Amino acid sequence: ACSPSTTWALKTDGTLWGCGHCVYGQHGIGNTYNVMTFTQRMTDVAQIACSHYTTWVLKTDGTLWGCGQGGSGQQGNGGMNSVLTFTERTI
Repeated sequence: ACSPSTTWALKTDGTLWGCGHCVYGQHGIGNTYNVMTFTQRMTDVAQIACSHYTTWVLKTDGTLWGCGQGGSGQQGNGGMNSVLTFTERTI
């Protein structure tokens, strides 16, 4: 999965790897530093989706996790702030 600023790779073993721009925390690593090499982020991942500054992960257990820009409410957590770590969401 790719956005204009971030690249994600989901391996067949369910591990999620990412690199690229991280200005809004869309790598879920707790900061906004750019990631220059593919680095493992999560395990047990079934699907990945991303927008320019937001990342969503559906894990194999059916839980939904998100991180990144939230200034327009796109994190779905009732707030307007960016989320710097992958956080489970309830729908």
